[in-house]
Amino acid sequence: MVFDFLRNRKERNFFWVLDIGTEAIKTLICKKEENRIIILGADLQYFDDHTFFGGQDSAEVILKKAILKSIEGALQRFSIASKNKAGDHWKKWPIFLGLPSDILKARIFRYLFEKQNPKEKISKSEDQLIRKKCFEAAKDEISAKFTEETGILAKDIRWLRLGISERKIEGYQASDIIGLSGKELSFKVLAVFLGESYLRNIERILMGIGLKISKIAHISENLFSLQDIEMLDNIVFDAGGDIVQFFLFKNGELETINEFKIGGRIFSQKLSDVLGVSEELARNLKEKYSNNGLNSRASERIKEIFGIEKGYWKENLNSGLKNMDWEGLFPANVFIFGGGGKIPEIKDVLSDVFNQPFGKSKIIYPKDLSGFECYAKILDNPQYTPSLLIANSIFNKLSIF
Repeated sequence: MVFDFLRNRKERNFFWVLDIGTEAIKTLICKKEENRIIILGADLQYFDDHTFFGGQDSAEVILKKAILKSIEGALQRFSIASKNKAGDHWKKWPIFLGLPSDILKARIFRYLFEKQNPKEKISKSEDQLIRKKCFEAAKDEISAKFTEETGILAKDIRWLRLGISERKIEGYQASDIIGLSGKELSFKVLAVFLGESYLRNIERILMGIGLKISKIAHISENLFSLQDIEMLDNIVFDAGGDIVQFFLFKNGELETINEFKIGGRIFSQKLSDVLGVSEELARNLKEKYSNNGLNSRASERIKEIFGIEKGYWKENLNSGLKNMDWEGLFPANVFIFGGGGKIPEIKDVLSDVFNQPFGKSKIIYPKDLSGFECYAKILDNPQYTPSLLIANSIFNKLSIF
């Protein structure tokens, strides 16, 4: 999807980030200036906010209301930061869109190819043929697993991007294989995709507001922003409301992507059930607990309440790790961001599973990302870290075919 920036020189570098999660939507107003991004407005809206629920509102209506309210909040902060009102220009700004991790998927696929005439140099046409076979194989394998997991058929999948992130010939990395000779070739593909019906739904919602998608981005495409990952063996977690994504790096290269269906929201729901309060009040209490904002007696009580959920979280993490090629790897660091990143029970589980104190691990805050200048009060909230990674899509130079 392509968007033409505004002709007005003062406006053409503005863009939106709409980061829609399983529990909330985060909105950023950004401005690109050379090699940096300025954040001029930000807002976060939870879907359980009572103002979104008007009787028998459908999920689509609730989402539209949340988007509008979040945009309104970001525009108010933009007016304060820029000392100027956006007028109607904001509807023309391009949108970089993030979607829930149970909807927008990314997977790594490996493809092996054996040349019949290994002594002959690879021509441009042969390179194109090999890439075509590589992408067809990637689609076949990934779509088969996706259909098994979701019931969505291969014909109903929208492939947003298929990019070769690594090429090897006879075991040696190569930026290009044209003009080289050898028998055994291997490729690593990063695929980003989602169900066609969900894409049509979100396009319809945004068109109803007067907005158009410029790019749908997955955070796996932008993890290069985390400078400390380079040349290390790490596991990176995005702890969302209902789903946790995790990414395995070996020697600084992204090797595997997976997720499990339990996030930070389970702790809020437990507090809500036990204490008999709304989920909104329970979430606020959970956040105070995570930020050491409660007295010792209250903290001990919440720790006791969270005991069973902590066990569920550990069980799901171990189950997810079994599906990843990580055995024998002792992570140099465990990185975590997202709304659940500060919950003590989650940090305890990570320390236990990876057999290291959490001091060797790190919560990634927005302030830890380079290339950003921020006028919104989000720098100390790891819930916004994925949103900034999506914003970095404007600089993404991944080779896409």
